[in-house]
Amino acid sequence: MSYKLNWRCHIPKLFAEILNNDTAAILAVPLQITLGILGEVAQRAIELDDPELHLLMLRLTLYSSADPSSDEYDPDVFKKTEAAIIAKRKAS
Repeated sequence: MSYKLNWRCHIPKLFAEILNNDTAAILAVPLQITLGILGEVAQRAIELDDPELHLLMLRLTLYSSADPSSDEYDPDVFKKTEAAIIAKRKAS
């Protein structure tokens, strides 16, 4: 049996950590622009309602349900999304 590792990356915290470094001030604007674009991508992913795309957005912590610091955090969100992907694959 093989397992696929699905790494997670908290993009907003990563960007904040980079920006907290005094030598990274030049990156402030590009990172803010990138975060804004990623927010638009997350919104489009919601509109498309594709479970596999949702899982990617969750892994990047672009949905509040995947962010442990959010009031909307759902610790089971990954399992639920993976179950939706499996169900969708079985249906097709």
